[in-house]
Amino acid sequence: MAKRLCVELLLAATLAGCATTGGNPADPLEPFNRAMFRFNDAVDGAVIKPVAKGYRAVVPGIVRTGVSNFFSNLEDVWISVNNVLQGKFQDGFGDFGRVFINSTLGVAGIFDFASDMGIQKHNEDFGQTLGRWGVGSGAYLVLPILGPSTVRDGFGFLLDTKADPVFYIDGVRVHNSLYVTHKISDRTNLLDASLRAWSKKPLWTNIHSCATTGCSAAATSSTTAIRRASRKSRTTNPPNSERSVAMKILCFSLLALLVPAAQAQEPAPDALVKSISQEVIAVLKQDKDIQAGNPKKIEELIEAKVLPHFNFTRMTQIAMARNWRLATPEQRKELTSEFKTLLVRTYSTALSNYRDQQIDYKPLRAKPEDVEVTVRSEVKQSGSSQPVAIDYEMEKTPNGWKVYDVKVGGVSLVTTYRDTFGSEVKERGVDGLIKSLAAKNRQSERERAKSGKT
Repeated sequence: MAKRLCVELLLAATLAGCATTGGNPADPLEPFNRAMFRFNDAVDGAVIKPVAKGYRAVVPGIVRTGVSNFFSNLEDVWISVNNVLQGKFQDGFGDFGRVFINSTLGVAGIFDFASDMGIQKHNEDFGQTLGRWGVGSGAYLVLPILGPSTVRDGFGFLLDTKADPVFYIDGVRVHNSLYVTHKISDRTNLLDASLRAWSKKPLWTNIHSCATTGCSAAATSSTTAIRRASRKSRTTNPPNSERSVAMKILCFSLLALLVPAAQAQEPAPDALVKSISQEVIAVLKQDKDIQAGNPKKIEELIEAKVLPHFNFTRMTQIAMARNWRLATPEQRKELTSEFKTLLVRTYSTALSNYRDQQIDYKPLRAKPEDVEVTVRSEVKQSGSSQPVAIDYEMEKTPNGWKVYDVKVGGVSLVTTYRDTFGSEVKERGVDGLIKSLAAKNRQSERERAKSGKT
């Protein structure tokens, strides 16, 4: 959407500019350029520049450099192609080498190792390629938001936009967000860039002297360089010291160490289930109060060891089925809380009946990219030759693997409530179901109190 808007504005500007002629032969589009200059100046001062300043104030310098390097690496792909199209094969291969080095050693371009190795960065676009092929620059033209250009470079920008790798990323929100971030990064780079030495105007509002005094032929043929100045500003002070190289190597090495460390902190789903089960069983065997059937101690054990690894919201949603859509956010919260209490009591009863059963965990059948898996196990009862299958349905979340259903002998402990919940909702509504669950939980608490097991 953002890129499409830029293209539409560019086409509109070109057509409008071509239809607007002034009396200055050096700047035949002067009336349009003046108007667009004022528009760009206003937009930059009111929106773009403040956003860039905020970005610079909030985001640490090392992060901004990484973001800038990332987009610079993406640009090198198209720069390489344009160099080849212009017959500058050595520069083209050099740019391709930059992409290869920075995309691998530089971690997707975040670190610019290629510059430290002495591989020069070039700045080429399709407007320059057209000029190399003999296409004239055409009239001077100020583009909306983008700033100074020429008719030739304006049309070249259309192909530059289509060639941007960001354009081909799936997901409109993703590639639009990346595109906007790229432009904010470019504008931020200009806040302290050397461009201020010749103008206090921002990159895309400076139109040379055309808006006030007219443009020479030489000036109109070089305006592409102004738009590319933002890319050059990233390498205005390129790091060339051994310490800079050493710091980047250190950062890369730390990142390489942190990746496996982060993966190690997130156990596989089957290992997680086995670990939790072993911890719970160890406590069961050692705690005499739990062995005596103390429900309070059992629930404390469950809350400490088991509950953090269950997704009770999804469990409630499964039990509610399509009736979940009828519940308000507040009702969903209450339903989840009451259903959680009910399941904990059920699980507590199962744990209180544990008597040295043997648990056999089956090999996990899953691919590394799977986000939902089934962890299978069998519990062998003492005195019985027939094991009971217990399967854990798990999903991968930002907080690790979570259980969202447990099946005993192929029967889901969650979906067994679906018919009951459906009937309650049909007869008494969602609030009626909440009250019914709350009443059952209170009744269970009273029964435990009467039996003297609180």
